[in-house]
Amino acid sequence: MEENLENSTTNGSKIALAVVVLASLAGGYWLMNRAPGTPASATPISAVPAAAAAAAANDPIAVAETLAKSSPTPENFLNLSLAYDRAGRHDDTIVAAKEALKLRPAYAEAWNNIASAYEGMQRWDEAIQAAQQALAIKPDLQLAKNNLAWSLAQKAKSQGK
Repeated sequence: MEENLENSTTNGSKIALAVVVLASLAGGYWLMNRAPGTPASATPISAVPAAAAAAAANDPIAVAETLAKSSPTPENFLNLSLAYDRAGRHDDTIVAAKEALKLRPAYAEAWNNIASAYEGMQRWDEAIQAAQQALAIKPDLQLAKNNLAWSLAQKAKSQGK
């Protein structure tokens, strides 16, 4: 069936379809991860066309930056911090995660992204503190538990213990 679709679809329509799918996914992610009590009608529809254009260019950072700029929610800044972290832009990761924390101070996932960024810079004490902050808010956050364990081990290793 994919072969028939491949043969019957032009490149332009494939790109348009990809843009629509990515835009739908971005909106769907927002719907699933919006703050409690935020109505679904508050979906940042205005952000979708710009994000879809960035997605068409296959640039996850551009998508995340566009969404954070056009709809500055804690979730969008968290996604931006993750995109930066995946690209190794650790300073930018911290800035974006702190923007999420300004909007939602008790956001364990933002603290976890900060921990991850500090790990990438091998700043173990700061990574440990950020992971501990995440766990103080959400004790069952496995990613933060993993980051804390990793940072503690790396710190001990760097001290020859």
